[in-house]
Amino acid sequence: MNTLDESNAALRQAVGDRLAGTPANDPKMIGYEAGGCCDGGRCHAPPRSVTLRPGSLAFMKVLDEISAIHVAKSQDYGADDDALANIRSGADLIGVEPWRACLIRMADKMTRLRLFCHRGRVEFDGVEDTLLDMAAYCAIALVLYREQNNGRTLPGADQR
Repeated sequence: MNTLDESNAALRQAVGDRLAGTPANDPKMIGYEAGGCCDGGRCHAPPRSVTLRPGSLAFMKVLDEISAIHVAKSQDYGADDDALANIRSGADLIGVEPWRACLIRMADKMTRLRLFCHRGRVEFDGVEDTLLDMAAYCAIALVLYREQNNGRTLPGADQR
């Protein structure tokens, strides 16, 4: 069995190898800069000089949960070369852009939450699981939206 340090080193090496083998103009590379986390990835952690307030700390922990769930579920739903393959194939099946297919999945989750609000219970996935899934689908939709538009915001779309 590997130690945590050995596993982390292997993961860093795998990420580095994958980044080295991915062309810079590949849509999956949008937003990534050399020298970030794991030698090239984008780091979402706040700078060490920032002190998180209690609500922000809880928020960051939820983001970590969403990340872990995405990694685990993409093993079952994605493909070896594309963690979002299931979303893309579902979109192809109904003839919509992949990011819009996420909206349909989010609508299903919202329906479950609406029913919970009326009934006070859900039969299968709990409220927390449903909220985490919705948050993950929001992030996936954004990734796919940016990928489709090569990182550009479409005219008329909300801009920050």
